[in-house]
Amino acid sequence: MADTKITALAAIATVDPAADVLPIVDISDTSMAASGTTKKVTTNQILQAGGTATLASATVTGDLTVATNTLKTTSGNVGIGTVTPDIFGRFYTRSIGFDSSGSTILQINGTSYGGVDLGAAGVRTFSMTSSATDANISTVTNIPMLFGINNTEAMRLNTTGNLVLKGGTANANGVGVTFPATQVASSDANTLDDYEEGTWTPTAGDASSGGNQATTASAVGRYTKIGRLVTVHFELTDINTTGLNAGNGMYVRGLPFAASSATTQFGTIAGAGITFTGFLTCGVFNGSSFPIYATSTGGSLADIKVSGFASGTADIFGALTYFV
Repeated sequence: MADTKITALAAIATVDPAADVLPIVDISDTSMAASGTTKKVTTNQILQAGGTATLASATVTGDLTVATNTLKTTSGNVGIGTVTPDIFGRFYTRSIGFDSSGSTILQINGTSYGGVDLGAAGVRTFSMTSSATDANISTVTNIPMLFGINNTEAMRLNTTGNLVLKGGTANANGVGVTFPATQVASSDANTLDDYEEGTWTPTAGDASSGGNQATTASAVGRYTKIGRLVTVHFELTDINTTGLNAGNGMYVRGLPFAASSATTQFGTIAGAGITFTGFLTCGVFNGSSFPIYATSTGGSLADIKVSGFASGTADIFGALTYFV
């Protein structure tokens, strides 16, 4: 048996790393010869031995477990995989570690920078980098960045730099914050939950609703809504009162948002071709229309009747701020 070549030996059927033995020369023991003493060792003893073993390459088909200290995989002992520049073109060495003292934390630290890159189908699309002076979160390609709760999109930063909140137009252009088309009111009085700009079409009539409507040469309206506060601007020219009830008060109708009934809210108005005593004003109490008033020096307030408007030549211009 002593003269049998190793290549002629039978292959072992089942390996027992704890019990099967290999011959090894212990050079620290010269009791057998000056070059060392032949002893037996198991596979587990080799793997658990102190010192450093160097392999050109190795393939692990099962779980790789590192019980203590650090898993080092690059020549500089500071990274895993190929080191590439980040989105700013910076090269740096990396180390990766896990800290589970109270929390599970993934730490990626470099001598100058730390970063994480994510992608799909071999394309880098997302990057997080940091240094001692700044931290950067960015998409690498020209795609929007989405933010979600419970795997549902809550807001996005689109490719033009616009922050789009849940319910807003996902591809809204411009730079700013896009709110939903329909306000979702917050119960928190300190929360800005709506902003909107737009146009509306004011009309003149002889009743707050229904009744008769005047024709005009032009009718222009604009509004800005911030939360519950709405500011409207309006312009009606060459108001034709034919067909209106001359004894009724004149109203402007078609507000973009109905006013609340909390209190009367007055605006500023100017006009031409209107007969009245005192000062022109307007005020909305509730609903989507408001009357044209005249306020006398003594403070009395009265509707300006349809008969006070010169048909075909009367104009009104004004602004009104109210709550919804």
